[in-house]
Amino acid sequence: MPFIVLTKQQASLVIAFFIFGLLIGSICSMLYAGWLIDEAAIERETLYSELGERDSRIARLEDSLQERRNRVIKGISINLDVKDRHLSLKLSDEIRQLVNDLIGREVDSLDPQLIRSIIDLRVLYVNDQPYTLKLQYLVISDQLSFFINISSGTASIRQ
Repeated sequence: MPFIVLTKQQASLVIAFFIFGLLIGSICSMLYAGWLIDEAAIERETLYSELGERDSRIARLEDSLQERRNRVIKGISINLDVKDRHLSLKLSDEIRQLVNDLIGREVDSLDPQLIRSIIDLRVLYVNDQPYTLKLQYLVISDQLSFFINISSGTASIRQ
């Protein structure tokens, strides 16, 4: 059985490569763990947002059922053209707060122009950044649907 004989310089080089590999592996593991934590935080914020929206919707629908209305708004759908999920979640929450009072109202009693004026060209601030909402179209039925384009900055002229 042959023995491996290393000089002091070769042993130092092997130890240096081992420590370098250990550092690179640790850094990669930390980056991956950070990504997993970020994904979990986004999922948690999304679930809290949905929970708050559903609690509000249930309360309004129960009130509406007690008053025995005909066709009522049962939910709100907000579709944004933003790729950043953090920004999309925060903007959706802000928009939902603006229109949340419409849940439980009769569809026939809603004024589309009034709803449009609530959203269209409104400037919302998220993390001290202004974002301008441009309502593309609005669908009013049992589910109130907003399709909104988002632009960074403020709009100067109302179209």
